Amino acid sequence: MRKLTLFCMYSLVQIYLLALVFFVLQVLTSHWWLRYFSHGPIEWIWEKLA
Repeated sequence: MRKLTLFCMYSLVQIYLLALVFFVLQVLTSHWWLRYFSHGPIEWIWEKLA
């Protein structure tokens, strides 16, 4: 059973750096999105379905 094979290939520092990169990308994307739209994409879909 080798479920954590990918996890074990990277050091803890590399995993934290990857998480930081994803976090920064999410913040930048959110900032860009909210500059042009008042709601996020999920809220927009939810509003259209309601």
